[in-house]
Amino acid sequence: MKPLPLAILAAILTAGAASVTGCNRPADPTLRTALDCPPSQGDLTRTGVAADRRACTYVSAQGDQISLRLLPVASTPEAALRPIEAELQSLVPPPAKAAATGDEAADSDDDDRDAEDRANVSLPGVRIEAQGNQADVRIGSLHVDARAGGAVIRETHDVRLRGEALAFQRRGYRAVYIVARGDLPGGLSSVGYEAGGPRKGPLTVAVIRMKSHGHDIYHDVRRLVRRNAGI
Repeated sequence: MKPLPLAILAAILTAGAASVTGCNRPADPTLRTALDCPPSQGDLTRTGVAADRRACTYVSAQGDQISLRLLPVASTPEAALRPIEAELQSLVPPPAKAAATGDEAADSDDDDRDAEDRANVSLPGVRIEAQGNQADVRIGSLHVDARAGGAVIRETHDVRLRGEALAFQRRGYRAVYIVARGDLPGGLSSVGYEAGGPRKGPLTVAVIRMKSHGHDIYHDVRRLVRRNAGI
């Protein structure tokens, strides 16, 4: 089985480890009208800030590009994020079709091996289906689909807003969407977004275009998002 982008998975699964200090935050995150964009965050360096401070951009020494945006929510967070997901999907080439005869013969030779290289695990909150070089993994709200020549990682769930750790209602929202492929344009290794904020908005969204493979950048991105999202 082809290895999954473990650095990306590690960054997502350790989401709770990120800490944020020294931020200028509004008491109510639903009232945020501008982003707090520090000159640097970890390995990221700020390259621009919009005049209305609703967007800013960062780069890393490895060429990773981050666009931080303040996104209003008209109906639901999911609907607000769909245009950004479509923007990112436009960068992803369609899956390559296997050449006739030669590739088909090779696939036929692999069928017996793939039949043996199969695993299915189903437990409360955990589902893993793997065969050959393909895998479909669900762990709680995390879904990894590695069945199309790469990996698509999604995670969405309601969270509590900062300062409401004991509140019964979860008024916050967090979402991760990442596509990791070896055939992305411009030397990119993955594209995606990290989003968070009140369900009623605004959301803080970091649109990610990664060239490096280290997970440190994802931790830096998460700190930028949480700095502004109030979650």
